[in-house]
Amino acid sequence: MDTKKENWLQKHKMGVFVGVSAVLMLIGLSYAWLQLTLRGTKELTILTAGSLELELDDTMAGGISFLDAVPISNEDGLAQEGYTFTLENKGNVTSDYTIYLDDLDLAEGQNRMSDSFIKYQLVKDGSEVDLQLLDKIGTAPNRVLESGTIAPKTKYTYVLKMWIDENATNEVMQTMFKGQLRIEAMQAMKTAESATKVLASKTNDVSVTYEAATEAQKKEMFTIENGGAFDYRYRGTEPNNYVTFNDEVWRIIGVFNGHLKMIRNDSIGQYGYDNSVQNGSNVWESSQLKTLLNSGSYYNRTYGADCPGETVGETASCTFASTGLGSVAKSMIESTSWDLGSITEANYATMTAGDFYEAERVHSGSSTWTGEVGLMYSSDYGFSSGDSSCLSTPLKDYGTSCQGSSWLSVMSGWTITPVGGDNSKMFYLSGGNILTSQAYYSRIDIHPVVYLKTDVKILSGDGSSTDPYKLTL
Repeated sequence: MDTKKENWLQKHKMGVFVGVSAVLMLIGLSYAWLQLTLRGTKELTILTAGSLELELDDTMAGGISFLDAVPISNEDGLAQEGYTFTLENKGNVTSDYTIYLDDLDLAEGQNRMSDSFIKYQLVKDGSEVDLQLLDKIGTAPNRVLESGTIAPKTKYTYVLKMWIDENATNEVMQTMFKGQLRIEAMQAMKTAESATKVLASKTNDVSVTYEAATEAQKKEMFTIENGGAFDYRYRGTEPNNYVTFNDEVWRIIGVFNGHLKMIRNDSIGQYGYDNSVQNGSNVWESSQLKTLLNSGSYYNRTYGADCPGETVGETASCTFASTGLGSVAKSMIESTSWDLGSITEANYATMTAGDFYEAERVHSGSSTWTGEVGLMYSSDYGFSSGDSSCLSTPLKDYGTSCQGSSWLSVMSGWTITPVGGDNSKMFYLSGGNILTSQAYYSRIDIHPVVYLKTDVKILSGDGSSTDPYKLTL
């Protein structure tokens, strides 16, 4: 230190102090709980919210303390040991963060040093972040040392050095800087994306066959062409089509006209399709099952006496107080036009999935129904096989060689496909085959099927059985 500065020091007692207080704040999170924990004996603040946890650790117990400081050159300032601190993300959520240098209150009679007289250097993991005057990075409480993103299980080590700039004027005399670090951290919030957009980004091109697909591709939807139109369906034994809906496990059949089509994984019970007349009626629009699912006790999540029995006109007591549709689930369901084309029993013995699909569409003499809750089509089962040779196998004989390649084969139950030429018969799935039964028969499972609105979004999940898609509007 030269003679001029020694004389200056003797005449003017000053101090520069950076406190060791570490303040950690967490803002902007969607969690509903916060836990504040103090650890160890040092001034160390931990704020935990859900799975996000950042820790600011002061490794210099005394912080930076300059007593009787004088203006010095950058060379001398950089030669200081500096103030070391670490920022560590101990949770499993990526976080955005900002490091602030705040002012602390001065004692009575003390005067604050101008930021224009204070030089600083910040080094992160050995690399310089900044070297400049303090007044170049904003004014307290918006004085930003650094900002960035820190991944889970990551730790950054910082060294902060501060000194009075050698070009300081006499105005710096009898003034003081006193401050502390503050970290503001925000979880990098994930924006929910359109469900159809998410699934479309993973859907295999029409040129990809199931047999030639990779294991990853087999988990996603396949593009299937039918008469120049394209459907998008999950195939094989264990695709990533699991979804949490109505607080239950449902499976995505595919995407049709921009709408997710889903089926409840578990049956809601075994009931007849309809017993309003002798042997029942296969007219969906007037069936007792349609009423149960769309305006009855299942739809209203309540107790009821509206489940079809086996004898003519019989209804049975049933309860869906915990398994019926909730209000949130209903708000996601789209009222959709369902095709109700039929297949005659004489023809169906040789009909493939594609044949059923064509017959189920609207044709002369068939009808449509507009509503919210229906059942799967017979063709939905046929196209679910991961064995391409099964697409040329009659659905009546699927159980012989195709059942083991379909995720839908375990869901025995009524379909929405009527038998043509016999107003009392419906198609249903059992033992891996599509069979026929009179509509009054009450020992067949019910798996509700719905189409979702186009603005339903995927909040999280990958569609696997262990991490199903979670939906939101």
